Amino acid sequence: MKINKVTGSHVHKSETGGGRALSRLKVGQTVMASVVRRQGPHRALLDIRGSKIDATFKDGVPDVNRMKLLLEKAQGERYVFRIEHGDGKSALREYIADVSVFHRELISDSLLHSLGDKINSSTGKVESLYILNRLLYELISGKDVSNSSVSSLLNILLKKGVSSLDCAVFSFLFTKNMSILTVVLNILFRQFFQKQYMEEMGQWQFDSHRMEQAVGRVFDMLKNDPDAKVLVSMIFELLAGDGAEINGAALKELPVFDDENFIPARIVLNEDTILVTVDMSATGRVEVIINSVNERIKVNFYCHEYEGMNMLRSRQEELAQTLAHRLQKKIEIRFFGPDEIKQKIIAINQNLLFTSGIDITV
Repeated sequence: MKINKVTGSHVHKSETGGGRALSRLKVGQTVMASVVRRQGPHRALLDIRGSKIDATFKDGVPDVNRMKLLLEKAQGERYVFRIEHGDGKSALREYIADVSVFHRELISDSLLHSLGDKINSSTGKVESLYILNRLLYELISGKDVSNSSVSSLLNILLKKGVSSLDCAVFSFLFTKNMSILTVVLNILFRQFFQKQYMEEMGQWQFDSHRMEQAVGRVFDMLKNDPDAKVLVSMIFELLAGDGAEINGAALKELPVFDDENFIPARIVLNEDTILVTVDMSATGRVEVIINSVNERIKVNFYCHEYEGMNMLRSRQEELAQTLAHRLQKKIEIRFFGPDEIKQKIIAINQNLLFTSGIDITV
C-alpha cells in the first residue's frame, strides 16, 4: 500500500524520538507497529518501539491493530516499509484461486506483489471478479487490454440497417477458438438468458452457409457507406486482436443482444476454465465461472443483484438439463448472492494490503 509523504506534529513532539528509533533499523529488518489511534480514513498514529509516529496511508488505514513492517528503503527522514502479515500471501492466494480462471501454481508471490502494485496505481481496489482476472491476465501475459469492442461495431451496423439476426451471426467471426466452454456460453446466452429472442438464432449459430450470407449482407451495405473505410478497419482490427492465447490464457468478448442493443459479455479464458461477466437489463451484473474437469462441468453464478439471482435460480433445472443433454456431462450449478460476492472481494482487497508497502516520514 503506497503512502504519500507523511506530515504531522506527533513525530517532532514525540518525547521518545521516533526518528532515532527508526534510524537504528537496517533495510531488510522487521519491526512491529501498533495502531494507537486512527485519525481518519487515511491517517493513523503508530507506536513503533515505543515511539509515536504519525503515518498517512494513501489507500486507507488497514483494518488491523498490529502489523509487522519490513524496511525496504530509507532516504533521509523518509522510510519505506512493506507490511508483512504472516501467511497473508497464502490466504490471498487461496481467495484468488477460488474465483480465478488461473491455476493456483501460477499465482506466485511475485505475481501477488505485482497485482497489489497494479491495483494501487489505478482504482485502489478490486471491484469485480472480472477485473481481478483481467489484471491477472495482463500481468501473466504482459499484454494490456484493448479498448476495441465487437458490441460497439454491431451497434453501429444496427443503426445502419443491418438486422439484429445478421449482426448476431456476424459476431461469430469474433468468437472463435474457445473450445467446449464456448458451447456452454452459447447455451447460457442464446438459450437461457435470451430464450425467446434467440431460439431462431440457436438453429444457425454453427451454420457456415448462414455465416456467409450474413457476412455478404454486411459488406454489401458497406459498399456505398461513407463510413466504410473506418468500419472495415475496425473489423480487421477486431479480427487481428481477437483474444489470441498467450501462455494458455486469452481475453475475448461475446456480444449479447439485450434491450435492442448489443452489450459485451467480457471473457477471461484459461485452458479448462472461463469467466464471463455481463450486465443485462433483466438480471443486473452476473459473473459466471465455468470449469470443465473430466466428465463434469461446474457452473458458478455470482449475481450482484438478488432479483437477478432469483430469476436465474428459477431456471436452474432447465439449464442443467439443457447442458447435460448437449454436452453429455454431469452438471453442477451453484449460486452466490451479493453479500457473498462482497465478502470475497473485501477479503481479497484486505489481503492485498499486505502485498505492498507504506511510506513513513519522521
